[in-house]
Amino acid sequence: MISDFENELAAFMTLREFNYQVNISLKHKYVYLEVAKAACSTIKKRLIDYEVAPLSYGDRKIHTDNFSSPFVKPFQLDSTALQHILFSGEFYRFSFVRNPYARVLSAYLDIIVQHKPQIRKVLRALGLTHDDDAVAGIPVDSEY
Repeated sequence: MISDFENELAAFMTLREFNYQVNISLKHKYVYLEVAKAACSTIKKRLIDYEVAPLSYGDRKIHTDNFSSPFVKPFQLDSTALQHILFSGEFYRFSFVRNPYARVLSAYLDIIVQHKPQIRKVLRALGLTHDDDAVAGIPVDSEY
């Protein structure tokens, strides 16, 4: 069943993205699927506080520090356990979404206007470079 699941998943995201976005709590039996630009940092911080005492986790990088994260990631589980967590009624699964237009605007203001490192990936996906007229006019230090 997991291999069928992996085949279906491939139509939506890579296994790497899946492992990044899925946050499993064995302690409280829930699965949180994070969605970028939909308050995922705030939600993840609150869930971490729920998992462990707020002071014990500190100011770690919540999106990249998987080694000390209180969440289990799919790649850490065998296929039987992952199948149980994803498809049984024992775990509560949830995500938060946002108006797609607000999400695109937020991503634009956050990544493009502020020239964050992800800008290269986004521009490449759009077939643009920093030299294109559409990008060249964007102010580097805009305040929004």
